[in-house]
Amino acid sequence: RRLQHMSTLTKTQLTWVGVLLVCALVVLIGKVPMPSVALPAWAGAATLGVAGFMFSTLAVVYAVSRLPVQRSSVIMLFEIVVGAVSAWLLAGELVDPREWLGGTMIVLAGLVAVFLGVAEKERKHA
Repeated sequence: RRLQHMSTLTKTQLTWVGVLLVCALVVLIGKVPMPSVALPAWAGAATLGVAGFMFSTLAVVYAVSRLPVQRSSVIMLFEIVVGAVSAWLLAGELVDPREWLGGTMIVLAGLVAVFLGVAEKERKHA
């Protein structure tokens, strides 16, 4: 929110720099070995990764900078729920009761934010 004066493109580029720095640190500190795959696989993964990450980051920055803080924070938290459910369904990951409880609380917070926002709008128009 402190970067309202910056363009969406600049904020997106800052996000990219941050991601690259964090990734570089993880690779350097964790000493993660690079997988051995064919060049076409690297090229395809890089193309898909760059294009997908660019468009998704640009969309998120654009949308979040135009939403009220209460709504955007709940949406960003809901991303965690979607990731956990995707891991459960697609990768067979186990989701323990604490994670289900946390996901439920995030969804409930979103509902509260929506209903409070609707109630506030109705009060203003009354």
